Amino acid sequence: DNAYLLPSGREGSGAFNEAAVIVSADPVDRMRVGIQLMGRDFGSSESGAVRVDWAYGDYRWRDQLGLRAGRIKLPYGLYNQERDVDMLRTSVLLPQSVYSETDRNLLLAYEGVGLYGNLVLGGLGDLDYELVLGTLNIPDEGNDDAERLIAGVAELGAAGVAAEVADFYDLPADSVTAVPAAVGDAQLAVPRVYGGSLIWNTFLPGLRLGGTFLAGDIEVRGRARYDVYLRTGGTVPAYLPQDVAVDAELDLEHVATASAEYHRGDFTAAAEYSRLNIEGDVSDGWYALVDYRVSPRLAAQTYWSSGYLDADDRDVLQPLGEHLLVAHGARAALALGERCPDLRVVE
Repeated sequence: DNAYLLPSGREGSGAFNEAAVIVSADPVDRMRVGIQLMGRDFGSSESGAVRVDWAYGDYRWRDQLGLRAGRIKLPYGLYNQERDVDMLRTSVLLPQSVYSETDRNLLLAYEGVGLYGNLVLGGLGDLDYELVLGTLNIPDEGNDDAERLIAGVAELGAAGVAAEVADFYDLPADSVTAVPAAVGDAQLAVPRVYGGSLIWNTFLPGLRLGGTFLAGDIEVRGRARYDVYLRTGGTVPAYLPQDVAVDAELDLEHVATASAEYHRGDFTAAAEYSRLNIEGDVSDGWYALVDYRVSPRLAAQTYWSSGYLDADDRDVLQPLGEHLLVAHGARAALALGERCPDLRVVE
């Protein structure tokens, strides 16, 4: 009864698979170059097309300072840079409230330059740091991120659409209501992203604490269809659908995480919190997990993960993928019903 991530039904599905080829070399001392090609079938999000997942050159001048350039995996949380290497962990999927598979294209890698290194803190342990500057090149295919942002922009613009229709037909402003119904032709670009990460390997053996922070600019384009209802005196509102072009520039105020991990012998415990703020619209999520390796061939893990579309309203759990548009439509319909009690809402 829970078609999670894929509309698989009870019979299951083979539409979630991936294959990758990695080539790397050390052409000179202290320098490494590499590339990963990946084909990924993930329902409507990705169809198996082979893409360059990452490709960069890395020159490590000292332990304290190194330079990377190219398409580089983003430092996001503790595990984003190794999320595709399933053999490194017990679970195949990382906790979805922080490492959402539907947001993988948005958070996987950036194109630009990065500085990194390790600083010894004496008796306090040592500090791994990474600074990034570049852009995000996000494929258009099955872009749930773009559709989600257009849906959000469309909801914010509903009042403006209603006002324009009311002005065109010379009607009172409160007699026209616009409800976002669907989006399409979604395109998403992030022309600038900057930030970095800090991971403190503490003086307590096995304990590390970390944080990441990214910010930048987002450009989203597409179209939105509105169901517009006009109350002109009849008992049933007149219906007037409207198609509107969406071309918005949004401020990615931050994508931030706070992380903790304790690893000792065969036992690991970890917890992370993530927070996304786009133009003041904040979503967040967290998880906690424990993992124990029983033997060289057997390990067990469990985690609890929760995500929230609206960080200020935790009664609304975060939906995934296409369900997000349903949530936007439901919220708009509820608001419409409150403003227009005589309106009949039908499916």
